[in-house]
Amino acid sequence: MQRRKQQPVSSEIPTPTDTNTVNTTSTNSNSNMGWLEDVNDADYVPPSQRGVLFFSTLPRDMHPHEVCLHFNRFGRITRQRFIPFPPTSSSSAGSKSKKSKKSSIPHFMHAYLEFARKEDAARAAAAMNGTPVVCKRRRRCYGQLWTVQFAAEITWDTLRSEREAAVRQRRAAVVAARGAERAMNEAYRRAVAMAASRRSSHRKKNMNSNNNNKNNEEEEKEMKKEVVVVEDNNSNSNSIKKRKREAKGEGEGERGGGKEATGKKKKQRKEERE
Repeated sequence: MQRRKQQPVSSEIPTPTDTNTVNTTSTNSNSNMGWLEDVNDADYVPPSQRGVLFFSTLPRDMHPHEVCLHFNRFGRITRQRFIPFPPTSSSSAGSKSKKSKKSSIPHFMHAYLEFARKEDAARAAAAMNGTPVVCKRRRRCYGQLWTVQFAAEITWDTLRSEREAAVRQRRAAVVAARGAERAMNEAYRRAVAMAASRRSSHRKKNMNSNNNNKNNEEEEKEMKKEVVVVEDNNSNSNSIKKRKREAKGEGEGERGGGKEATGKKKKQRKEERE
């Protein structure tokens, strides 16, 4: 047998021919990258081969970890989803008593469990559906029945897509509500601005009309004053003319009377001479 020559150890990056070094680096990378553990796990099952259980109702006072403990004996549970009841006004109140906290309504409304294999999910549904819950008598879930069914047509991807679609619809509804509220606010602001502009225009018109009325009144007063002044002037001129006429008449009368007196005196003198 020929002995192989020993190759010197180099610090270069290992090539695909160096199988030992490649395996060590892959194990180190797997240990550092946790998200590849499921891919490299021997028990990995693709999502198409997994089974989903649907719980239409859950027993009262039953928590998710307890549900998993009851169904974990049928197979490996990969994922779970529990849908709680929507909050009510009584539950959102600030002051709560112990009795109100321990209400008869169950904590969760629906639930989904994903098994690694469809056969395990079908077997769990057939075995547990309609059977009473195994718990203590003091608990509220005592005497209640499991309502489970194997959803062969449902996969976890469909559940995720439905959840994402619900989230998108909720966001779209919120955006639409905000847009409608914004439009209402803008319409209200426009209406207020239009009303303010109309008021200002009416005020300006009233101010102009008032100013015009004042100007007209002042003009009428001035016209009246002018008319009064003209009438006074006319009356004064007429009175002056009358006075002049009267003065002229008196003067003429006095002149006529003087002539008569002089004539009489002349006649008397003639008679005396004769």
